[in-house]
Amino acid sequence: MKVEKLVWSWFDGDGVYTNSAESLEEIIEVIFEYYFDGEVLVAIVKTVSYFEVEVLDQESGSTNLHRVEASNSAVAEFLESLARKVDRPDKFCIEEMC
Repeated sequence: MKVEKLVWSWFDGDGVYTNSAESLEEIIEVIFEYYFDGEVLVAIVKTVSYFEVEVLDQESGSTNLHRVEASNSAVAEFLESLARKVDRPDKFCIEEMC
């Protein structure tokens, strides 16, 4: 069965928001843009089993590289870890929609 879309939920402490996306990369990009509003540049490279997420802080020039398993649950955990780093209570759930 071919997956056509992903459905993902985002709880921010106040409400739950449901969205759709074409890929896990798209979800990661949306959250980085929301949290950092263009302060960082994100490059995502997908291999067979993981993503390499390179984050460049435009102000300081520092670069961080994150390796995330290419699965719905691992990406949700990565986003929750990112939320904690910016002092947010956010939780994520990502499911496949056939």
